[in-house]
Amino acid sequence: MSRLGQLVSYDDCKECRLCCWFTKYELWETPVITDIKRAFIKEKYPETQFVSREQGGSLFVMKETAAADKKYSDIADDIVFDCPMLDKTGCKLGQEKPFECSIWPYRIMSQEDKLLISVSTLCKPMCENSLEKVISHLKSGLAKEISDYAKTNPGIIKEYNDGYPILMYI
Repeated sequence: MSRLGQLVSYDDCKECRLCCWFTKYELWETPVITDIKRAFIKEKYPETQFVSREQGGSLFVMKETAAADKKYSDIADDIVFDCPMLDKTGCKLGQEKPFECSIWPYRIMSQEDKLLISVSTLCKPMCENSLEKVISHLKSGLAKEISDYAKTNPGIIKEYNDGYPILMYI
């Protein structure tokens, strides 16, 4: 289920799908899949491959794709990696997508042993919102949900990346 509320429309997400493909430099951003979600996905899509992580959880084995598609026209890489759950109509998992996917472009990160919520500025519809509206959305319960999820699934916590504006510390 998307947790973005009125900040980013379903249609904007469906059209863009920027969060569903990665360059080789962005592979660190791939979502961590819990064991429960992995079992669900394997039952529904048995051909899906995963890589287990030492920190817990798994990552999808991404599909290497030539960057000839027009949606990749703004990147310099000649190869991109598509999420195996991405198809022509969007995410095959729909409302059952991994937690990190449901909160993107929000990211939970750590900086000097502090947890924070940041946002990717690559999501243009999100950036069209005022900072006040984005912070209010987080404070309406999503920040607590993200924090609680990270406590039980610490593998989703990424090291802070300077390119991400910090919205709040939690």
